[in-house]
Amino acid sequence: MRATYYLAEGFARVLLFLEARGLPGFGNPRWIYGRLYLHSLAKHELPYAETIADIVFRTFSPRSVLDLGCGAGLFLAALRQRGVDVLGVDGSSAAGAALPRSAFLLHDLRRPLDLHRRFDVVLCQEVAEHLPEKAAAVLVSTLCAHSETIVFSAAGPGEAGVGHQHLVPASWWCERFAARGFCLDEDRTARLRAGFHTCAPLPWLERNTMVFQATEPSTRKNPLKNT
Repeated sequence: MRATYYLAEGFARVLLFLEARGLPGFGNPRWIYGRLYLHSLAKHELPYAETIADIVFRTFSPRSVLDLGCGAGLFLAALRQRGVDVLGVDGSSAAGAALPRSAFLLHDLRRPLDLHRRFDVVLCQEVAEHLPEKAAAVLVSTLCAHSETIVFSAAGPGEAGVGHQHLVPASWWCERFAARGFCLDEDRTARLRAGFHTCAPLPWLERNTMVFQATEPSTRKNPLKNT
């Protein structure tokens, strides 16, 4: 599996290099995060999908969950088995393999998205670092437009990974969510991180996960209009 990972990483580096050299389109997630990358990632996450779903379900008791950057959709599939209405969104056409077609939407997260509905919880786990910095405002706006409760994590400075483009401290993201009327929920952040401690081979979940909660009723207005 390690050889597959390094092959996917090398491929992503070449594509991002070509994009940076002024050749548009090579940075498209449909190319970078294809079957090779997602298969490698899914094999790594599969043993912990049920555990992660249990932790999210116990913490929030959600009736509906949206996952932006869902990958194969393993976590959502486990939540779906618990009766949760789920929708996964990803920019790779190879994503969503664990979900029925009705529960998956192909969409480039560098672009605004308005589903015209809201969810009890929105997940965005280890996705933001794969997008360029100029797409950060769009991603945050999309997240805030679809729920009052956001479970978010992103790799920080020095964290290597396939296609990592934007590595900033957690405080950078806290400021962006605060500007949208969302504050860090320290209690539920601590609860999730404590639960994720059991997923030792996925250390980024314990290290990076944060829960953001809307602070004012006015936050329910569509923030995409201000992007």
